[in-house]
Formats: sequence, structure tokens, C-alpha cells
Amino acid sequence: MKVFKSIILSLLLININFGRIWRLPEEIGGSPNSPIQSGIEDPRVAPGDTISVRPGIYYDNIVFRGKNIVLINRTFLEGDSNPLTCIIDGSRHTRGEDSASVITFVNDENESTAVIGFTIQNGGGTLGERD
Repeated sequence: MKVFKSIILSLLLININFGRIWRLPEEIGGSPNSPIQSGIEDPRVAPGDTISVRPGIYYDNIVFRGKNIVLINRTFLEGDSNPLTCIIDGSRHTRGEDSASVITFVNDENESTAVIGFTIQNGGGTLGERD
């Protein structure tokens, strides 16, 4: 079953992504207060790229800001499809009014933008337009 999942995931990534795979936090990121968001905002990350996140709990609130990229739990690339190894927790938002949405897509991201293999928890935002 793991081999089958790996093959499906590989085909999915081939179909939606022809860019570079960035490893967070080893190659990009850096902000301890917003590690995933700082990775997304890294100027080297381009549309079509993938950000591979190592297992852990990330207290972050993600806004893709129009970047058509894939955010993936690194263990999925290694054949383990357990989303409990990588958690994005929105309970410590710091970006002002209505920033408590854990993940926000409102800047014309397209179908090539994806979040794969995460547990998303403790969001409290509302639906609406943002930056």
C-alpha cells in the first residue's frame, strides 16, 4: 500500500509541479515566529516550486500571496502518509485583524497550489478578502 501511495503522490507532483523542491527550514524560511510563511515569501521560491516541510508543529498562519506552489509534509515524499507528523497550528496569530485563518487562498492562486499531508488546527478566521 505504501508503494502505491508513493506512486500516486509522485504522479500528482509531476502533474502539478515542474519546479524546484525547497527543504524548510534547511534551505529556506528562517523566521522562528512564522517559519512556513517566511519560506513562502522567500524570493527564491517561484511558481511551480514545492516547499517540503519536516515533521513538527508549526505555529503559523499561511497566506500564499498569489504564489502557485505546493506545500508538502516531507514524510509524504518519503512514503509515509501520516498527516499527524506535521501540524500547522493557527492559535498564535500575530498579523492583525482576521489573521487567525490557518491557511488563506485569496490572491488568485490556481489549481496548482496545494497543501498536502498536514493536520490543520486552531484556526479562527473568517471568510473575506485579504492582502
